[in-house]
Amino acid sequence: MKKWYVGIILICILLLGFFLRKHDFLTWPREGATFDEFAWTFQGLSMWEKGIPTSWSPHAVYKNKVEYFNPQGAHFTLVTPYLEHPPLFGLVAGGFAYLRGVRTFDDVTIAKIRLLAIGMGIVSIIAVFALASGIYGSCVGLIASAIYAIVPTVVIGSRIVQNENFFIPLFLFALYFAHRYIQESSKNPASPAGGQELRTRNLILTSLLCALLPLAKIPWIAAPLAVIGMFLFSKKWKAAIWVSVATLFCMSGWLTYGYITDAALFTNLWKLQLARYDMAFDSIFIFFRDPVIVDRALTDGWIYFGWAAMLLLLTKNLKQHLPIIFGFLAYFAVFVFAIPSEPMHGWYRYPFYPFLSIAIALFIKEYFNKNYLVTAVFFILTGLSMFAASWEKALGFSYPVFRTYLSVVAIGALPGIFPKLEKKKMYICITSNNMTKNPLVSVVIPTKNSSRHLEECLRAIKKQTYRNIEIIVVDNHSSDATVAIAKKYTNFVYTKGPERATQVNFGVHMAHGAYMYYTGSDVIAEPYVVEQAIHACIKKNADAVYMNILTTIKNPNIWQKVRALERECYFKEPGMSGARFWKKQVFEKLGGFEGLLGDEIEFQSRLDEGGFTTVFIDAKENNLGEYSTYVTIVKRSLYYGWLIRTLQHKNNRKLGKQYTPVRNEFIKHKDILLRDKGVFIWFLIYKMTQFFFAGLGYTLAVFLGYNSQVEAYLHKLNYG
Repeated sequence: MKKWYVGIILICILLLGFFLRKHDFLTWPREGATFDEFAWTFQGLSMWEKGIPTSWSPHAVYKNKVEYFNPQGAHFTLVTPYLEHPPLFGLVAGGFAYLRGVRTFDDVTIAKIRLLAIGMGIVSIIAVFALASGIYGSCVGLIASAIYAIVPTVVIGSRIVQNENFFIPLFLFALYFAHRYIQESSKNPASPAGGQELRTRNLILTSLLCALLPLAKIPWIAAPLAVIGMFLFSKKWKAAIWVSVATLFCMSGWLTYGYITDAALFTNLWKLQLARYDMAFDSIFIFFRDPVIVDRALTDGWIYFGWAAMLLLLTKNLKQHLPIIFGFLAYFAVFVFAIPSEPMHGWYRYPFYPFLSIAIALFIKEYFNKNYLVTAVFFILTGLSMFAASWEKALGFSYPVFRTYLSVVAIGALPGIFPKLEKKKMYICITSNNMTKNPLVSVVIPTKNSSRHLEECLRAIKKQTYRNIEIIVVDNHSSDATVAIAKKYTNFVYTKGPERATQVNFGVHMAHGAYMYYTGSDVIAEPYVVEQAIHACIKKNADAVYMNILTTIKNPNIWQKVRALERECYFKEPGMSGARFWKKQVFEKLGGFEGLLGDEIEFQSRLDEGGFTTVFIDAKENNLGEYSTYVTIVKRSLYYGWLIRTLQHKNNRKLGKQYTPVRNEFIKHKDILLRDKGVFIWFLIYKMTQFFFAGLGYTLAVFLGYNSQVEAYLHKLNYG
């Protein structure tokens, strides 16, 4: 998706989110729904004005109390010094009020302070987009931010001046910068200085956010816990120490301040907070039995389904979803351990909602209209709650509307029970959408110092006439500009080695699409390649598609001319072609590529043995990275001969046909071979060289057996 297009959609989402939060924001939640709005502002305003925290508190441990009635008649017990919570968010809330002309407690009204909450809500939408798009791409980022912008529970909760609304965007940005740091530091350590500066910046921002958040509220220790967990899981030990030290430093500052100000009061407040009277063994079930926003209940199907989507996400690969899972679990642990289940205190749940929104967005992309039963549950939970909040409020309950909606959803779910209905195209009700007609195709590109042709390759993918594509680049520790180029075209850039097969298998594992297209970093695909391949799979019920690869290079040398001649003889010849476009489930069922070679011809033999259908298309690819020197031909032939013997020994399959000098394809296309007699002579030299050195590599593997040192040497000889 183009950046300007994403930007326009995001701006529209932000405007919609602002309008929904601003509309009737002084009416709902009602004034006085929580005195915390005033308490945070009082705390900060008193510190800005007098340097001593004064605020409202109902707790009896305070001795210095003053009874105060504001101009609206609300009664507050003001205490000094207010040490119940650290001062950071109070300073923000009080500072905002001060900028709005507030000078005394009498001036504090929700009209003057709630705009801060709305602003924090908009920043939270941006943070949801940044985190989700940074992990899963702009499509998921836009869906997640749109959900977070419009869900009623989130919209109404975003209107109150609560510490949780301050915590959410900073927590998400801490996870975002930590994720960026892990991505950058997973690349080749020998990256340029600019890469080191970027890693340092991300680590500093992460540490700063994690250290500051507990100074707003002690439970926000969830942020450093999540980030430290991410770093430890990713074996970034120094980064974990940085965050730990920064957090402990700031926390010790708050503890020192509290004990210096009033040690006895501070100790009693800690005892109170650690033994809140309203915690219970079944507090966790408050999520489902008491759906409050502030002090009023609202049954919101989006939230209920978000929990289901989150549970589904927790079953996935941890590494792929690292910031979301660690962020969610860290706050969940703090919530269960330390946050009370007080009645009508719905804001304690707000920090879960960004993660639920992202989980729903992932569900929509990966499961919507693919798993029909789960899709039906989605429509029931979200749809009925939306009918209740709109239709029922305006027109009252309607049995016909209620039952018609359920019937339509039930019909849409039938293919989940009777799969033949889908094949007969009977499932064309309301749940039909573009994702069924145009399934996602994941393009997997392994790279290794591929900067020379990678940009041309990626541009060709972006120009495909079939638009529902994601690009996954799996780099093998490149020392050139490969990664920087890749990140210009996709957010899915990973580091994996040691060879092509491992890279492709990893890319398929990380892919979200139902179809996989594996291509080289030096291969330029014609605009219709993906469109024709997906058409062949859907219309012809094919499981895989052969790729027609030719060589067209400006000013080629003799060896590149020889390779071009060879590829021309293989055009649409199944005996010397291998599929590189497959259904993901087929690729996974066969176990992916084997060994290090990652040879599509070897994989094709398993496709054929498994009874899977492979077809040709007319569109072609052009290989720009053909062998350009005789030495390269010798080294590659020796290496591949070794790998073929190793793979053959493991799988007992006949391999290496591509290295035999005489084949049916050459006889069949003798006119092409003899078209240029001079090139044909060099072609014979090329094939004899291949045959001899591949045979030498094969013989070494026979006599030496599998030897990792020899294999590593041959790999280094070819790829450095």
